[in-house]
Amino acid sequence: MPMKSPLALLSTQIILLIAILALWSCDNNGMKSTKVEAESDLIFADQLKNRGSYDSAILFFRKASDYNLKLNHYSDWIKSVSGMADCFRAKGELDEAMRLVDQALAIAVVKIDTTDNLYNGLIHKKALLFSDKRQLPQAAALF
Repeated sequence: MPMKSPLALLSTQIILLIAILALWSCDNNGMKSTKVEAESDLIFADQLKNRGSYDSAILFFRKASDYNLKLNHYSDWIKSVSGMADCFRAKGELDEAMRLVDQALAIAVVKIDTTDNLYNGLIHKKALLFSDKRQLPQAAALF
């Protein structure tokens, strides 16, 4: 078997390095694209919620929450879940809203700073939901 020249081996290594860098660049751009998409979905969902289009907003909040969970962006995930809870509360579906707030609180305790406004907002939402459900002692304990 003939041996390849050192120049041929070097050029093969350079081509492999370029291919690896190209693949890494494509993967990196894909992650940036996904993050931008998640942010735009979250903004659009919030606009729909503010207009009273709760069912449509829930779809976009859910899409944004899926992206953010996949990307390990827990603060944005909590914002998405919190927005969904607001929509379910506005629709009168208090049990579903409470389930979502409890889910977000469980993640928030582990993944984000509990002295943050995001965490305190979840506690406040839970208190409001208890109040809406006429469970006033539980609501008072959180206020």
